[in-house]
Amino acid sequence: RVLPESVAILEFLEDLHAAPELRPGDPQRRGHMRALIQIADHMLGPATFPLFAAVRGASVDAAAVRRGIDAVLGQFSAFANPAPWLVGPELSLADVVLAPTMYYVLALTRLAGDAVELAPYPALAAWWQHACAQPSLRMTLDEVDQGFRAFVHGLGRDPTALDGVL
Repeated sequence: RVLPESVAILEFLEDLHAAPELRPGDPQRRGHMRALIQIADHMLGPATFPLFAAVRGASVDAAAVRRGIDAVLGQFSAFANPAPWLVGPELSLADVVLAPTMYYVLALTRLAGDAVELAPYPALAAWWQHACAQPSLRMTLDEVDQGFRAFVHGLGRDPTALDGVL
């Protein structure tokens, strides 16, 4: 059977492979992790969807999209407690889910001409800097960046506009 949905696949892989553990052992931190995953997967990611259309030339209400993204970033920032990872001292599935989503938030808003800056969200800014420096996440983010640059180039847009996202 095929298992759809990236979060379900991540949980499945965690069940198969005990090390490294990407789910906190503490039930409260594990619940916190799941809540952050829900916010990233069901709120922040979808808030960027209209910008994919904008990159392809569709007309969107960029101000409304930006307000939506800012609202979710504010909620996420208030709920996250990076130390240095989203739910504590160890990398978790919340970090794995948020990292590519944050890449698209930063990249798509930059291409739309209204780049999100993380300075108003200092905890998320510190987390993003830490995430970009972590080797396995960075490898994934570099692959996402390479693929998105090729997509942007294929649309006849200048991929150098994405410089500085990572």
